[in-house]
Amino acid sequence: MSMATEIFTPSRHEFNYVNVNGKPRSENTPEEFSLEEIADHDNLTDCWIVVYDRVYDITKFINEHPGGADVLLEHAGRDATIAFRSTGHSSLAIKTLEKYYVGNLPIRQRIFRKPGGFVVSNMPA
Repeated sequence: MSMATEIFTPSRHEFNYVNVNGKPRSENTPEEFSLEEIADHDNLTDCWIVVYDRVYDITKFINEHPGGADVLLEHAGRDATIAFRSTGHSSLAIKTLEKYYVGNLPIRQRIFRKPGGFVVSNMPA
């Protein structure tokens, strides 16, 4: 299983998926990770979270987080959507989060980005 990174282009909200080896991936086929797989990434040296059905590897960001590493580690390996939303993150924080994007939850585990799911107005589509 290869990880992907994402480059956010805020002017057009388009995403360019690239494998860790630098080879382009199709925009239509981002990597999928189940909640069970994400749960294995729950510590300071390997930290993933889910926000709005997207999976983020925030390992390199933990020590840069303005609220401290402990805040992020509380949600390591789990869905952090409610915590992310409840703290009132700015649009800059949302754009910063995009740098750490590695994939999506499978459609069967999604809450927000699926037909009939909740609509969030200020998060990337």
